Amino acid sequence: MTDKNRGEQQLENLRTARAAPKVFISYSHESVEHKNWVLRLASDLRKLGVDAILDLWDVKPGHDIARFMEHLASVDRVVIVCSEGYAQKAAAGKGGVGYETMLVTAEVLEDRGIVKFIPIIRGNPSKTLPAFLRTRVWVDFERNEDYDEKLEELARALHDAPAHEKPNLGRNPYESGSPSIRNVFGEEWFRKHKDAAMSEVEGRGAFMEGAFGIANQPIKSNHRALLNVADRSAIHTFGWPIGVVLHEGEGRPKPDADGIVVRIASKNFSDYERFDYWSLRLNGDFYTAQNLFENGREPSAIFFNTRMVRTAEALLYCRNLYGNLGVEPGRLVQFRSKHSGLLGRKLASSTPNRMLWPIARKASANTSETATEFEHPLTDRGVVEKTRELLDPLFVLFDFFAPDESIYQDVVGNFIQGRST
Repeated sequence: MTDKNRGEQQLENLRTARAAPKVFISYSHESVEHKNWVLRLASDLRKLGVDAILDLWDVKPGHDIARFMEHLASVDRVVIVCSEGYAQKAAAGKGGVGYETMLVTAEVLEDRGIVKFIPIIRGNPSKTLPAFLRTRVWVDFERNEDYDEKLEELARALHDAPAHEKPNLGRNPYESGSPSIRNVFGEEWFRKHKDAAMSEVEGRGAFMEGAFGIANQPIKSNHRALLNVADRSAIHTFGWPIGVVLHEGEGRPKPDADGIVVRIASKNFSDYERFDYWSLRLNGDFYTAQNLFENGREPSAIFFNTRMVRTAEALLYCRNLYGNLGVEPGRLVQFRSKHSGLLGRKLASSTPNRMLWPIARKASANTSETATEFEHPLTDRGVVEKTRELLDPLFVLFDFFAPDESIYQDVVGNFIQGRST
């Protein structure tokens, strides 16, 4: 496979990676009746948008059983059907259940800060669980008449869609004064990561930088939770997502003392090699630098609609990230965007349906940088408005170009809905 084809395949994988939770069904082969019940459960979960993996579908004669069981390490969740037979085999370490138990126990001990293993009770009146699951909350499928109710409970857990959403925490009405405001971008952490990123992106052509942080009462997280949240917050609508998390290869996230760092060199649809750098700090600060999409498509141009999409994506990623980290609504976010390598480039569009008037608009300066503040979380309308605020100083460099408000609403609005135009 060529670098180009490999890049295209990785990009397609990223676009579909979060489409449905991938779930491994672990159970004991006890009787035809029990296997048919598990088959029904897995089939019903697939109807509800869960990518269930089951040996009855996915293991054929000649397949390596041990290798199939190692799906446990790569899936999002594992549903364990805890029948009495399963609990006995797990305790004795017998057969496939015994091998799976060894794999599951290793992951439980590693404890990644996420709920990966969900036990369900079936054919187990005494509700006996394997030792590694005894402290876990289970879903009780023991009674046939409760099946539909319990199926919904399980599906909601797998989709992270609770029936009862926890309300946002309000502010203390008796608190005197207000939290102190820090200068987010005055901290050495941002300068350190900018220097590290510039050593890679500057030599590859024009690039965009984005950075943001909470100015009042930053959060405190840990490395594992931070990685999980970063993976769930990326937006897989256009190109390589901002904050992209790869699960294999040299571009995988690496932990450092302050958080996680990602460095990715990639070739997607041309021979041009771009570089993506991003870092997420334990307190929620974020920095990214990435070479422009235009470098590989039309190196002499800047696509105005692509800049709208990328800027809106950065704002939406900020909203997703802080939402997933549980940042309290109303916290002040400081946000900065910068484009470099602009001088002499012409303004254009990435699609024929958004062509500009045939006026040669070329950038009269090499860089454009804008900073703004807003309260978390931004509304969709706020994303449109902030995108315009951040890009106006960039577009004015192209012979005072000023897109109409309706264009921002159309391009950014479509992107928010999962469409790139």
